[in-house]
Amino acid sequence: MTKVIDYLKANLSYILIIIAIVITAIYFFTQATPVPVDTSVLPKDTPKVSQKDTLSATYKETKDAPDLVADTTYVAIINGNKVAVPVATKTNKVVNDNGATDITATVTTEVDLTNLMPKAPNWELGAGVGVHEGDMYIPVSLQRNYKKNRAVYTELHLDPSDNFKVNGIAVQYKVKF
Repeated sequence: MTKVIDYLKANLSYILIIIAIVITAIYFFTQATPVPVDTSVLPKDTPKVSQKDTLSATYKETKDAPDLVADTTYVAIINGNKVAVPVATKTNKVVNDNGATDITATVTTEVDLTNLMPKAPNWELGAGVGVHEGDMYIPVSLQRNYKKNRAVYTELHLDPSDNFKVNGIAVQYKVKF
């Protein structure tokens, strides 16, 4: 116990600086007030949904073929893969022969929702204070999120009593669930 007390006395200035930084950061982050947003005008970087429509007409092969085929698909690129969600294809046949034609009209709509997908931050940076076997250290970490649920994490342990030299390291592969 005396070793810890001696260490704290020797490094009191570093400890006080770190505590002051943490308290200041907590104060500023908790005192932040939301900025009022004028929702009547969308900002320029608002995600947009794009839509691609195609229309084609072909001669019917049989008299019973539909007059109209409407096909809608929602697509998004998620983690580099194109995901498509089809909506049921609608067909329409004229009931009486008075309005029947020899042509089938096909309307295809593809709605791209990629820009609406939330994006995870690619990099994370962290710092803190730690104690191991009575010795204080400052962990500084860097994390690279390369998929939605996968990351690589590196942490350096800096010794404030030895001119902030690295006295430990940790490397992790993370699977988020």
